[in-house]
Amino acid sequence: MGRIPTFCPPGFTRYMVGKGDSMYLIARRLRVSTGFIIANNPHISNPLKIYPGDLLCVPEYIELPCCTVLKSPIPSIHTNGLGVALADHLANGEQSVSILAKGLPTPNQFGNYDAYEGFITFPGIGSYHFMLYSTPEIQPTWSRTLTIPQPLFYKGAVVQVRTTNSAAPVSPHIVLIGTLCK
Repeated sequence: MGRIPTFCPPGFTRYMVGKGDSMYLIARRLRVSTGFIIANNPHISNPLKIYPGDLLCVPEYIELPCCTVLKSPIPSIHTNGLGVALADHLANGEQSVSILAKGLPTPNQFGNYDAYEGFITFPGIGSYHFMLYSTPEIQPTWSRTLTIPQPLFYKGAVVQVRTTNSAAPVSPHIVLIGTLCK
C-alpha cells in the first residue's frame, strides 16, 4: 500500500503516483515547481523515492486563459462596484493576472486610504499585492497587470481589490473579491 497524506491543502487534489512518475515529471506536467510539490507532500520523506500507489497532494489545474468576476463581499455597501481578473500563460512560461475594477467610490470614503491595490492569495504558498492605477475619468477604472515569473495559478487562489494607503501602513478594506477561475 502506498503512502497517503493526512489531508491536502485547499485548491489541491490527490494524485496517485504511476509507473515512471517522479516529482519532477509531475511538477512539469502541472506547470509548477518541483519544490512546490515537495513542500505540499511532507508525508514523503525522500522526494527522490516515490512509488506507484503513493498519493500526492497536487494543485488542481485551471485552464488558462480564464476570467473571474470580482464582486463586493457586502453587496449592499458597494452596489455599483464590479471587477474582473484575467489570468493567462505568457509565451516565455510566466503567468499574468490583470485586474480591472470599476464603479468604486474614492478610496478615502473608506477611511485613511488613497488608492486601491490588487491582492492575490495562493493557499499554502503566500500572496502578492500590487498597486492599481486609475484612469482620469470622473468615475475612474482601476487596473494593472501582474506578471508572475513561475507558474502558480491553481484552484483556490483568491483575488481581491482592497484599499491601501501609499504613505502609511493601514489595515486594508476588501472592496471586491473572487476565486480565480473556479
